[in-house]
Amino acid sequence: MKAVDVATQNPDALPGPHSVQDVQNIADVFRGMTAIRLALQQLYRQVDDTTTKVGSEAYAIAPYDLRRHEEPRRGSAFGDGREQSRPALRAKAEGR
Repeated sequence: MKAVDVATQNPDALPGPHSVQDVQNIADVFRGMTAIRLALQQLYRQVDDTTTKVGSEAYAIAPYDLRRHEEPRRGSAFGDGREQSRPALRAKAEGR
């Protein structure tokens, strides 16, 4: 690491009571934290990808499940069901 090289070549330039060993220790912590950060970033991407996939699957399945339990609707070729009122749909969903 460049900071360690500079500190080693110019130990008198270090501020106050700090030593070359202090710079080396900080550099070691930095390297360790960088490795942890990389692992966490990879884990975050995997969790994000999985969440997106599960959400997509839930979205794709939900309309099929709803269609399976409903009567055929009047309306457009896509069965948008505009003719059914909200209370009628709510009652149907609640099993009334």
